[in-house]
Amino acid sequence: MAYQAVILSGGAGERAFPLSVRNPKPMFELLGKPLLHYVLHDLVQAGVEDLIIVTGPDTEAIHNYFGSGEEFGARIRYTVQEKPLGMANALQTAEHLLDDR
Repeated sequence: MAYQAVILSGGAGERAFPLSVRNPKPMFELLGKPLLHYVLHDLVQAGVEDLIIVTGPDTEAIHNYFGSGEEFGARIRYTVQEKPLGMANALQTAEHLLDDR
């Protein structure tokens, strides 16, 4: 069975200001790689093959770095939460990409 994961990576990043002016929080670097890189790597190592990333409106940096997920050995799809309305709303944003299980 192929596993799916939804990664919530939106949010305004207000508490991380001024770092969040240039990059969304998931793209903050740790040891030369974005934080989100480590999350995706661990999920793929655990057997997750279909990753859905819920982003905020500023998604270019995330898309450019992760692309389709081919380099990770997984499929990455994206959906945008236009306004930070909480985690439940973020999951609703991804609902159309989830398989029925």
